[in-house]
Amino acid sequence: KTYPDRCLKRLLPHYDFYLKKGISKETLESFRCGLAMSGKMYQRVTFPISRSDGRICGFSGRISASNTNKPKWIHIGRSANWFYPYYSIEEVKKEIEKKRSVHIVESIGDGLALFDSGVKNVLVSFGLNISPKFIARLAGLSLDKIFISFNNDFLNERNRGVEGAVKSIFKLCDQVDFERIYFSPPTENDFGSMDREQINKYVEYCGIMSHNDSM
Repeated sequence: KTYPDRCLKRLLPHYDFYLKKGISKETLESFRCGLAMSGKMYQRVTFPISRSDGRICGFSGRISASNTNKPKWIHIGRSANWFYPYYSIEEVKKEIEKKRSVHIVESIGDGLALFDSGVKNVLVSFGLNISPKFIARLAGLSLDKIFISFNNDFLNERNRGVEGAVKSIFKLCDQVDFERIYFSPPTENDFGSMDREQINKYVEYCGIMSHNDSM
């Protein structure tokens, strides 16, 4: 199923939720997101997901209210089929091809934080389980380094981000040379918790990190 671009006119350009987190209006406009005021995505900052032909094939929505027990993120469409934002934002595709590297993060929020800090070679896995279709598309790119950058849940009893990263590395090894895969969690819980200087230092370290050090 696909959706016409005109449906994005229903999303209001109310970016307060992410502006308060330090994400620029320019970045949010690049992601073509907006606040939904009806339907399944009601009161969620909603992001359109495009497929390889540029047509919208789904949506991902982040709840904007803080005093709610609703899920933080919900999706419309099959997230296992998505390769986001490679087909949605041309800058992302160009940066991945130019730098021959990519940071794979858990959520769009992490992707926004990196993109806004100038790190545009980023892909979103939509959780801790990298799907077979995602891996197949990733393996088809000319990449020297693949950074698994899931959240670093070091303050919790279980570090689910690290557990998910390890499982994903094993899955990736079926189609990608192990030497091209790097384990590189954020230095804080997630990239949204890091300021631009911290992200710049993180990326600088990723640039000089050896494969052995990452493992």
